[in-house]
Amino acid sequence: MTVLEQMLEQTGSVVILGHVRPDGDCLGSTLGLYHYIQTNYPAVRAAVYLEESSPKFGYLTGYDAILHETDEERYELCICLDCGDEERLGAFGVYLANASKSLWITISPILASAR
Repeated sequence: MTVLEQMLEQTGSVVILGHVRPDGDCLGSTLGLYHYIQTNYPAVRAAVYLEESSPKFGYLTGYDAILHETDEERYELCICLDCGDEERLGAFGVYLANASKSLWITISPILASAR
């Protein structure tokens, strides 16, 4: 079982974040994980928060589900993708600060860390 699977099995809610000014890599990775969670962990409440992006990515499954403004929601687990540091989360860093657990998954080299 992977670290991701272990963490998802132990949570009821997850927020997925990427970097400011999201590009195709960021959108693809966050929406891919969102779809994976919805398919394999239907009892887990999941949400993606990203700044608005180019409508050319509107064909991506789940694109319309992306939330673009912070709110009062709290999530047990925060997963950060394609983002090198907290500063690059922008305004959505508040979800990382409020989560009791976090998982960072970065590309190049592929690294994962959990707290």
